[in-house]
Amino acid sequence: MLKPTQSVMELPDFAQRLTRAMDARIDQLDSSLEEVARDLGVPTRKLRAWRSGENEPVATGVFKINAYFAAKGLPGLMADIASDQRWICDRQRILVGELPRNAQKLLDCLPEMRHAPSLTEFLAERDLLAHVHIMLRTEDDKVCMTHRGTKMKSAQKIDPEVFGRDIRQLGPDGYGITVYPQIMESLGRGRPDLYQISSANARYRRVGAPVGRFWVGLSFEIDFAPNFVLR
Repeated sequence: MLKPTQSVMELPDFAQRLTRAMDARIDQLDSSLEEVARDLGVPTRKLRAWRSGENEPVATGVFKINAYFAAKGLPGLMADIASDQRWICDRQRILVGELPRNAQKLLDCLPEMRHAPSLTEFLAERDLLAHVHIMLRTEDDKVCMTHRGTKMKSAQKIDPEVFGRDIRQLGPDGYGITVYPQIMESLGRGRPDLYQISSANARYRRVGAPVGRFWVGLSFEIDFAPNFVLR
């Protein structure tokens, strides 16, 4: 809950985005936070805590809010949370024959990869492990990096301290919050995706392949500014 002197801009980044996205839709519905909480079956105090940043909602909670407003004719809450003027994320069609060799190889291996006893061994045997980053969705819906591909140009831009941390905490400029919904959607749908992601200091394209609770990403056409570091 906002304190009397607290503005939206003083909230944590994720809470700012959630609050803006919800308030816009509540206003359009001429509704109230209490009514939304009641319809969702969530205590109002919990919803207020999510919006204030006091308690961060697990992804399933945000997806539930997204579905609620979509059913009311106001879709796109997740996209609004992920969007930021500092980052432009363009989802693209995956076209056979237009991806780099390793990116296409990763997607071609996906059906077999999902049945492999060891994901890392499977990727290593196909000379892909050094070219990918691997994320893990935890039981509480965090997404954490578990492997950094040493042959990817982006590897040198990743602080080793990021391992085990929720990607939503990582910057610069709210980068982790921007890509988190993309990864969660890919894991939820069980289908690969292709994005072009860019900001003033970074630009790259990335294919993502969901494998159970793991997500394998391979980036290409990478161009990072010298001062860009994911940390």
